[in-house]
Parts: sequence; structure tokens; C-alpha cells
Amino acid sequence: MTARLVLALDTATDGSSVALLEVSAESVALVAERRGTGTRSESRRTLALVDELLAMKAAAPADLAAVVVGIGPGTFTGMRVGVATARALGLALGAPVVGISTLAAVASAALEQTNDEVVVPWVDARRGEVFAAVYQQVPAGGETGSRGLWRRVGEPFTVAPDRLQEVVMVRAGRNGTPAGGPEGGRAAALVRGQERLLEPGEGPAGARLLPWLRACWRAEGSAARRPPVPGAWGSPESVTPVYVRAPDADIHITKMRDPWA
Repeated sequence: MTARLVLALDTATDGSSVALLEVSAESVALVAERRGTGTRSESRRTLALVDELLAMKAAAPADLAAVVVGIGPGTFTGMRVGVATARALGLALGAPVVGISTLAAVASAALEQTNDEVVVPWVDARRGEVFAAVYQQVPAGGETGSRGLWRRVGEPFTVAPDRLQEVVMVRAGRNGTPAGGPEGGRAAALVRGQERLLEPGEGPAGARLLPWLRACWRAEGSAARRPPVPGAWGSPESVTPVYVRAPDADIHITKMRDPWA
């Protein structure tokens, strides 16, 4: 069965990345990935990196069946650049757009490197804090002793680095393996990690991105290029950044209005 091209991008951190993947009903294969240099201006080159990856595959934007984007948390400008770029591509191409947690991507990229049952992805939140989340391994399919699925324990949060272990102990009841750092999220992990990382309240359907794409492929790919209903999951307007805390701009505006606040 013919594979379809999926674009993944994450500019929520200083270390932005863009990836091109081939997804079929049976597999997910990374075609190529470009990572940023860690400079804040790197997100401005997002579209240029997309063109570079498509050229490597001798493909055009119209060949993209879906766009997946990291929605943060992360830097205010970086998140908005990534989400705006993904939404614009989706609207222009009539392709589905799906937002995935940047922290989930960081966790996914670390899962193969640890045997621990708790992984704590984090990215720099500035102001002396980090954005973090706690993922804990759970039995696959609810069967005792079966491992391999991960669920997020609670919502993402901000915390001072020296208090991170304390928060993890409260949420997961034990220490966790930290995963993250200056390199930030990895775009390819936005897609590949969804088979293992489950969000609260979604159960096994939490990893719905790949099953959804593969179902489109089984239908000869026609559904993959059908624009989703506006506002529904997969529509460009349904994808919004996850801020976790108030953006710096809001804080500055509040101080200007009331310096004593």
C-alpha cells in the first residue's frame, strides 16, 4: 500500500525541528529531519526547512496528506510561529492539522533510553523555571504485567528546577528519569510517539493520531485529503498553543497598567 507524506514541525523551543515522514497502514518511516541550531531566530526558517525536506523527496506541498505540529508548552513566540505555520499550510492545502504536546514528543524521544517507569520531559520556561510533565508506564490493554503504554499523570506544570523531583514524587510516588534540555522537542517524535503516549481521559484512543492516519490510508487515502469539519479534531482552527502559564507579554501589560500589582 502506498505510503503518504506527513509533515511534522516543532518550534516551541529554541531547538526547533522539522521532519518528513512516510506513513502507511503498516509502518511509519522517517524520510528526513532538520533540527535547529538552538538560536531563537531558528523558527523563522521553518518554511525554508519544509521546502528543503520536500525537495529531498522530489515532492511538493500538495503531496502532504497531513501536518502535525508541536503545540507547546514552550516559548510564546516559538509556539505561535509553529502553530500559525501549520494552520496556514492546512488551510492552503486542505489537509488535516493535528496538534501534539511538545513535552510528549520529548518524552517519546527518551523512552528507548531508559528502563524507568516514570519519565519527566521538560523544556526551559525561563524566569528560572521549566515546563514539565510526568509520564508513567501502565499495563498495555489493562493487563497486569503487560507494559509499553504511557499515561500522563495530571496536567503539564511549571516549577523551579530544584523542586522538580519533589513534584514528581507527589504525582508519581517515585523518582523519574528526566528528559529534555536545550534541544527541545523532536518533530519526528510528535508522530511516532503517539503509539505509546496516552493523554488523560482518552484511554487507548489517546494514541489516535497514527490509527486515524492509517484508517485514511486504508480508504485509498481519499479521507486523508478531505478537509475536516471546521472546529473538529484535525481542522486547522482546532489547533491552539498550550501556554500553561500567562505569556510574558500579558505580565508586562499588567505591570504597565498597575505597576504595584
